[in-house]
Amino acid sequence: MRGVLRGLTCGGALRWGAALLMLAGLQADGVACQGYFGIRVVDTATSRGVPLVRVRTLNGIAHYTDNAGAVAFAEPGLMDREVFFEFHSDGYTIEPDGLGFRGRTLLTTPGTSVTVEMTRTQPAERLYRITGQGLYRDTVLLGGTAPIREPILNASVLGQDSALTAIWQGQLFWIWGDTTHPRHPLGGSFKACAGTSRLPGRGGLDPDTGLQIDYLTTGGFVQPLIPWPPPDHPHWIGPLIVVPDASGRERMLGFVSEIKPPMETVKRTLAEFDGATSTFVPLKPWPLDFPIQPNGVPMRVTESDGEWLLLTDCVRHTRVRPRFEAAADPRQWEAYTCLKAGERFSTDPARLARDAAGRLDYAWRRNTEPTGIADEDRLESAGLIRASERRFDLRDEATQVRIRPASGTVSWNSWRGRYVTVFVQSYGRHSVLGDVWYADSPSPLGPWENLRLVAAHSEMSYYNPIQHPELARDSGRVIYFEGTYTRTFSSTADPVPRYEYNQLMYRLDLAAMGLSPSRP
Repeated sequence: MRGVLRGLTCGGALRWGAALLMLAGLQADGVACQGYFGIRVVDTATSRGVPLVRVRTLNGIAHYTDNAGAVAFAEPGLMDREVFFEFHSDGYTIEPDGLGFRGRTLLTTPGTSVTVEMTRTQPAERLYRITGQGLYRDTVLLGGTAPIREPILNASVLGQDSALTAIWQGQLFWIWGDTTHPRHPLGGSFKACAGTSRLPGRGGLDPDTGLQIDYLTTGGFVQPLIPWPPPDHPHWIGPLIVVPDASGRERMLGFVSEIKPPMETVKRTLAEFDGATSTFVPLKPWPLDFPIQPNGVPMRVTESDGEWLLLTDCVRHTRVRPRFEAAADPRQWEAYTCLKAGERFSTDPARLARDAAGRLDYAWRRNTEPTGIADEDRLESAGLIRASERRFDLRDEATQVRIRPASGTVSWNSWRGRYVTVFVQSYGRHSVLGDVWYADSPSPLGPWENLRLVAAHSEMSYYNPIQHPELARDSGRVIYFEGTYTRTFSSTADPVPRYEYNQLMYRLDLAAMGLSPSRP
């Protein structure tokens, strides 16, 4: 497995690691291995390094493992002696010692290393951090190798908000939101940025190993995708869709929102990516008062009346024919809704669509606002619909507590023969935004079955998870998802060093989850 620590007793690896450090602008001074005691934390079942493990001494000195599960320890006064280290990580545990402490006493001899095993307690396996500084910091300090070209710092990116992806010109095209630069809190990019990575089998890395991101840059930092005039409000892109026009040419479109702090959308524009300038150029305004505001991650679905581009964030659903001319016309978009055609949401019962028998009538309608979970909550609280009429009603199978998605994605899974959703729960068991759930269904709209909690983040938030079906293995038996890991929306005062405001990738083996057999 690439990225595993090798040569921790120096030698040639020390020279290689020192060269990497100097290329990264650091001074090695012959200590890339000799001055450090190496700790590598691995998954008991796979022997793979576990990232994001807190390794802490009794006096509170904390390190966090890098993508390879490595910690390079060099603390004056605590070297070449026995030191107790506590090991903690969401979703993983370590066997207690004879006195019940979940840690190990280690001899911290410089130039040596030890391996410590942790047992995974959740279905999703944490693989690596995709973005940010120091992805393989400790690995390099210990003289080891990394699977990516920029293991220390890539394009001066310190942190990045949520990702969107699309297949574009044979590669995986990435877009991120606000991106921080080391120089100043306001010295980063707040106009979105992009990068590309090669697909597995087409020159890309094995997704179990990592992702090589090639950023679109200018002046050594990511290039803003929205070089539009002031005001200097942040601009976010989403959703991102790729559709052909009437001539068959692929066009990449993005809905650009201008955000006034704290989080008010003051303008929305449909824009198109221009490969010549590597920026998005405005096509037309998208009126904020129009009832359909597309959001979420797109996927192509085939219905009895033909092919559609369905967009969902697991909260609301919209769709349009997968053609440029249709996607650029607000009148051709449809919303999945229980409102009568042409209506906006309210608690007026006259606006609800019901059939001749009085049953709530969910359907695809144009020029109508979509209804989702929060809307159904209001309608049920007002006594206008019964719980049995809800279209969005996910419940924890063990407790029957209603689960409310905050955001997520849906993708067709050939191995299951069903649609699969991965979403983060709003106000979950462990955090406000951090509990990640899996469910599947014969329809991309649900109802959802096999609801499983697959990952939890108790101290930080983990929001806007997206699946990567283009990386899936064995026809979808193994799926991959990522999300934004940050202290935002959490009660944590201090962020996790280097991991703050960055993207974490997980791997989920559906064969190991005890799912019920797939049903039509």
